Amino acid sequence: MRLPPSYFTVVMVLIFGAFSAAQDQAYTEDEVLRYAKSIDVAKIDSALSSQRLEDWLLRGPARIDELWWRLSLDCDLKDPIPDANGDLPLCVKVTFRRANAIGIGMLKVGTLKHGISGQPAFQYLFGVYAPFSVGDYDKLSEFPRYLDGIPQFGTVCVLPVATKGSPVGEYDSAPLKLRIDKREELAWPHDQPMKIEPLSLSWGEEHVVVVTSDNKQIQSFRFKFVDFWDAKLCLAFDSSRLAHVESHRSASWCNCK
Repeated sequence: MRLPPSYFTVVMVLIFGAFSAAQDQAYTEDEVLRYAKSIDVAKIDSALSSQRLEDWLLRGPARIDELWWRLSLDCDLKDPIPDANGDLPLCVKVTFRRANAIGIGMLKVGTLKHGISGQPAFQYLFGVYAPFSVGDYDKLSEFPRYLDGIPQFGTVCVLPVATKGSPVGEYDSAPLKLRIDKREELAWPHDQPMKIEPLSLSWGEEHVVVVTSDNKQIQSFRFKFVDFWDAKLCLAFDSSRLAHVESHRSASWCNCK
């Protein structure tokens, strides 16, 4: 995607502005980032055994695939509130990727004036770019369970045509078939719902549905799971006799188990 020049101008201003502000402090970005990576997770959550935070995230139960660290002088707050001494929080922003989920976290490590100080604590840590909501959690020790709950693939439930041989628009439903992407072409079910899986949940990937009757294409369309914020979708014919997909959460008629 080609971004407008103004976008890059704004980004560079923000980067250099943050860099300049950091130079006025008695600490360096490298020092703060090294500290954040080396924090003992047991200090953040007493339920955890002693281990460096970076190691716990990458090689511990969280099993993060990629991890990035960045200094955040304002903890990404629009209007940060100073403490009793008039000091503002100093944070490290953590961005991570695990499988198809991308997330962010904000780790408070001290204050702008005094640098690293006090008890480190996550302000938040979650899969903000995970394809779908997977609930929440209260402690860092529960974070791996939260990640494990993020779906790794999608499912399409194909609902049967009510009566075999009944018309679908201008077409006979008996020879009705469908294909998703480059998978095998399947006969449209007439009695029981049919699951098609696993399907990619990737943000940028579109799935193609092709519907045929008597070996003639009668319809084709594209969809993305992320457009529905649901890893389980239903495929059926609507009142206009066109096939369409819908979230299983919003469709009372979607009954795949």
